[in-house]
Amino acid sequence: MKKIVVFFLIVAAFLGGCGNGQTPIASETPHLIEQPLATSQASQFGGCSFSEGLDRFVECYNDCCRAYGNRNLLQETGWNYHNDCWHYKQYENIWTEPELQVFVGEAGPIQEIRVAFEDHGYTEWGEALSEERAFFTLRCLCEDKSDDELIRIITEARSEMRETAESEGNTPLVCGDYELYHFFSGGVYFLCIRGSETGT
Repeated sequence: MKKIVVFFLIVAAFLGGCGNGQTPIASETPHLIEQPLATSQASQFGGCSFSEGLDRFVECYNDCCRAYGNRNLLQETGWNYHNDCWHYKQYENIWTEPELQVFVGEAGPIQEIRVAFEDHGYTEWGEALSEERAFFTLRCLCEDKSDDELIRIITEARSEMRETAESEGNTPLVCGDYELYHFFSGGVYFLCIRGSETGT
């Protein structure tokens, strides 16, 4: 229960809430990725690949951060590429900083986005950053969902992640044209976002 309360306090803080119990409103309209968000092309991880590449995703993510008054933007530095994946950490000397992973195909479209939640090196700061990255990733993708809906989806996914460390068998949560699933590896939980074949 304590973790749930802490989570919502963290969410309220990074969204710029004023403690009035209302969902904060963006100061300007973010430039979101145009629909359709997911293509019909199968992804190597299951589901569908995205219709956009890394540069467009970073642009939309940062636009959403600015619209909410959040200064923790994805920087040009901090990205490293290996094994068909862009890995992002803003501070390379802080090993507990959660990593953002963006998998791309040979032609460039994003195959999947993963947000890391450290377990063996847990810190409140790292937990808050993971929640923040998960929120803004979904915010710039799921245009038809409210902030409250996105927070609920992330909360459900996080709750399920803590209840089971199985790498397979969890049922994806659908968010518009995307779906979320998770797995546990090397002391790290990964919340994964990919295009949905069904969508809601």
